[in-house]
Amino acid sequence: MELLVALAVSSIVLVGVSYLIFTSLRLYGTGNANVEIQNESQTVLNLVLDNVMEATGVCMIVPDSGNTDLILLGDFVVYEYDDKYRAVFVGTALAYMEAVNEMYLIDVAEAGLPLLGGGANYANYCLLVDGCASKEEAASEGLARVHDFIFGVGGMDAAARLPWLMGQFVSSCRIVPANTADFIEKKQEYLNGTTEFQYYYTEPFTLQVNLGFDLVYNNKHVTRRLEDDVAVRSRMKSIYIDIEDKGWGMKEYKHQ
Repeated sequence: MELLVALAVSSIVLVGVSYLIFTSLRLYGTGNANVEIQNESQTVLNLVLDNVMEATGVCMIVPDSGNTDLILLGDFVVYEYDDKYRAVFVGTALAYMEAVNEMYLIDVAEAGLPLLGGGANYANYCLLVDGCASKEEAASEGLARVHDFIFGVGGMDAAARLPWLMGQFVSSCRIVPANTADFIEKKQEYLNGTTEFQYYYTEPFTLQVNLGFDLVYNNKHVTRRLEDDVAVRSRMKSIYIDIEDKGWGMKEYKHQ
């Protein structure tokens, strides 16, 4: 009888101790997950804000809805060459891969896009496209070239992208102009009957950054959402943006 009582008491004590250990481990793991998601989210946001602020040029597509997958931040130049247009770029690509919840900040030249070569003005620039019929076409095709290089078949693989990884729990990424009303179209009519359209943006050029983070731990989601507005410090001569809800396609916007 005494042995049975001792076994019963021991069993109760062991169950209680086991429950305390299990609860402590679960809380410890959840705490670590919270710390990890907080550290990553703040690091990613700071990197995005810093690179936007220091950008000397911007080329991007502003989607009607959903995530932003690619922005070029740096000196994006489209110029005429032999009666055709050429797009060159030096800077970083802010890339978001929705399928794997990863975000990258890629130095385009160091990652392997070929340099232009020749010509002192653009010796360190990557040649994106050549032989385009217009500035808008060159900007659009240039952005598509970088997109294919990062995301496309035959482009960068996971190992090649790894050195540029800055976040691996990014569940959403939407980076858009803080106010699309700052982008305007002006029509100029001339005495000879011709009409010309010019596009402008209002300084300071400001982007609204919305980032979501999601880490699954023990079938539970640890989430965080961050939002901030950041203005580009440099006075950019022009930027190239396709604002889908305006339906204008890729346009060069000059500052006014």
